[in-house]
Amino acid sequence: MEPTAFFELTDTGQFNATEASRGPWSEAHCHAGPVSGLMVRALEQLVTDKTLTRITLEFMRPVPMLGLSVEAKLESARRTVSTASAQLFDADQKLCAVARSLHIVESDYQDIPTLTPTAAPSANDASVDDVLPETRHSLRSFRDFVELKSTEAVRGAFGAKTIWMKTLPLLANETPSPFQSLCAIADCGNGISRNAATHQVGFVNADLTINIHRPPCSEWLASEAKSHWHNSGIGLSEAVIYDQQGPVGVALQSLVLKPAGQ
Repeated sequence: MEPTAFFELTDTGQFNATEASRGPWSEAHCHAGPVSGLMVRALEQLVTDKTLTRITLEFMRPVPMLGLSVEAKLESARRTVSTASAQLFDADQKLCAVARSLHIVESDYQDIPTLTPTAAPSANDASVDDVLPETRHSLRSFRDFVELKSTEAVRGAFGAKTIWMKTLPLLANETPSPFQSLCAIADCGNGISRNAATHQVGFVNADLTINIHRPPCSEWLASEAKSHWHNSGIGLSEAVIYDQQGPVGVALQSLVLKPAGQ
C-alpha cells in the first residue's frame, strides 16, 4: 500500500516513519524535513495563543525510522512573545534532535506599510526528475513521494535553482498547519541547490532554521535555493520559500561537506 503520510502514530504515542520519510543518505534513517515537521507539531500544540514564526533545529545523530517521540517544553511566556524547546528521541531514548522556537502574538492593525511582494516564480511542466539528489541506497524514499514542478530558474542538476513542491501530510488523519506543511521543502534547499552528486560529495545539514513572516496558504510551495560550499568542509544553504502569493520566509542550513571516500 502506498503511504499517504510521512508518519504513523502508534498506540503508545510513538511515531513510525513510512518510506516517504526515508532520507537519501541511508535506508535506515529519516529525511530531516518530515522530522522537523514532527517537532513543529509538538511546539504548536504547546503554544496555542501565539503564531510560530521561527524554529531552529539541530540534528545530533541520524534519525531512525521507528519508535520516535517528541517532548516539548515552554521556556518563556510573555504578552507578545513566547519561546519553547523540543527534543526528539529514538526508541532507545537516545537524543536525536533539539529545537528552539519563537512564537509571536498576532494583531490586526490597518495600513501597515510593507515591501511590495516579489512575484512567486512561475511553474511549468518541464521534467524535474534530477532536481532532488539521488540516494545512496536502492529503496524508495522521500524523493519518490513528492510532486515537483519546474521553473525557468532550473538549469541542470547542479547549482542554484527554484522548484515547486507538493508533499504528503505528517499524519494521514490530520491536516498539517501551514508551518508544518513547509518543513519538508525547507529542508530540501541543500539537495535542490547541490553543487555535486551525492556519490561525489556528502552535504548533510547539521541544522535547519526556518523563519517566516506570514503563514503559507497554498499546498504547492517553492524553494529558491543556493548553496555555498568551501574546501574547509563547511557550507551553507539558503532558500527563500514561496507560496502562490509570494515569499513567506527563509530557510538556512549549515552543511557538513565530505568528499566520498574520505
